Amino acid sequence: MSEAILRKARDEADVEAGDPQIAARILADVAAYVPTLRERAGETERLGRVPEETIRDLDAMGVFRMCIPVERGGYASTPLQQFDVIAEVARGCGSTGWVVWVTLTATQWVCLYDRKFQDEVYSLDWVGPLTCGAGNPCVGRRVPGGIMLKGRWPFSSGSQHTAFHHVGVIIPEDENPEPMLAQIPHTDSIILDDWKVMGMKGSSSNSVAIEEEVFVPDYRIRTVDDLFSNRRIEPAPEGLLFQLDIVSLTGSVKGAISLGLARAAVELFREHIHTRKITHLPYAKQSDAPVTHLQLGELHCKLNAMELIARNNVAREEARAREGRQATELDFKRIVLDTAYCKTLASEITRTVLRASGASQIQETSPFQRLFRDAQVATMHAHTMIETCMEEFGRASVGLDTATTFNLNALQGIVGGKKA
Repeated sequence: MSEAILRKARDEADVEAGDPQIAARILADVAAYVPTLRERAGETERLGRVPEETIRDLDAMGVFRMCIPVERGGYASTPLQQFDVIAEVARGCGSTGWVVWVTLTATQWVCLYDRKFQDEVYSLDWVGPLTCGAGNPCVGRRVPGGIMLKGRWPFSSGSQHTAFHHVGVIIPEDENPEPMLAQIPHTDSIILDDWKVMGMKGSSSNSVAIEEEVFVPDYRIRTVDDLFSNRRIEPAPEGLLFQLDIVSLTGSVKGAISLGLARAAVELFREHIHTRKITHLPYAKQSDAPVTHLQLGELHCKLNAMELIARNNVAREEARAREGRQATELDFKRIVLDTAYCKTLASEITRTVLRASGASQIQETSPFQRLFRDAQVATMHAHTMIETCMEEFGRASVGLDTATTFNLNALQGIVGGKKA
């Protein structure tokens, strides 16, 4: 990785927010790294987290600096720039793609907190992503200067790699209790060994727990409403990235994970059909069979549609941010529905490829079964259940109120890795 480190050092000599050359360099480095991610995919599943070597490599490429302000030594990469990188990571390993997505977008929120917390986070000598977490609220209690907190927060994707965790808090004694997100250092918590799942096994979506009360100062706490409304304590950092609200960024860029999985499935299938024979049929190889030609046509259409929808979803939010327009409830519903539909297409693509590749692909060493499992799990996230997303978009499109369900889904589904 020495060459990547050298390129990164040259990048940092003179950085502008969203610099296209830096984004192109990171994307090229990640694309070249895809074979390594695929080689380590089995290990990633067995560990239940991304291997530390992979975290170090991605850090050396500058991946985890894409959501950090240039004023703080980052790149402030645009949402589309991040989208492309996340898709390439997921093309190599779905679990690693999930961790990159959830920690990048979570790091963008840091600049919505008090400057004291920003100074604390951005000054860390830390290899890897800075923060992630989960939003289900646990009960805290007020004390001078902050709160005392303990609890358990499941589905904290990326939890084994970050310096801080954001966790949901509610203070019942407040006059008007409202959900908040508190940032706690990794050293104040424990990571429970409870991530035993069928897919995205390496996303380290473990529960984060605080067993004995810890003190969380006020400067590490903000209300969910303030965060989701993009209400700043400090001026926004330089760059388009920080003009987007949490839902628009996190919800739209998330589609990159499933796009990467679908690209990998089609790519590997195209390679596989030239070396495999279909049992009981006379063709010398699978690529000669008419059914394969039909499958290739179907895969092309679905993958092409998926890419257009997913990228347009992000581009539309970038355009809105450039114009300074506030997102409406219908905008939010469109974002999550488009992402959910892309995840459904990825699920269909990986299922077709797995079935078409034969019974030998049910072995644990096969990438086809892993892509299928990861794609299925991605469709089951609380924030991208296609039926729920369709209903809520439909309600919003005819003017019916969805604010209550939106706030609950946003808290539980966007701020963490919660699955349904």
